[in-house]
Amino acid sequence: MPNEMTEGWLHLILGLVNLERKEHAERLIENAAQLLSQGASEMVKSLSQKSLEETAAIMPLEIVSLLSLKLVQGISSTQDFQQDDIFQLYRNRLEAIVGSP
Repeated sequence: MPNEMTEGWLHLILGLVNLERKEHAERLIENAAQLLSQGASEMVKSLSQKSLEETAAIMPLEIVSLLSLKLVQGISSTQDFQQDDIFQLYRNRLEAIVGSP
């Protein structure tokens, strides 16, 4: 267990004990929250020895690239894939959303 967790717990207990001294208690409780947060972060980091990049079979950007490729192949196989077709497609969609002028 990280030292921050132990220190945070002690600060929290001291803060609760000193509730009558409001400013001192607030400072102790704020320190406790910060230390406990740091300790929790250290504990989570220590759970895994390898990063996600080392264990990932495919990265998110590669997935986007594959999806884009499939979309372009789908468009080009159903029509002649000319720039005018894309312009007309966007125009039709925009008119459907906004309404005809």
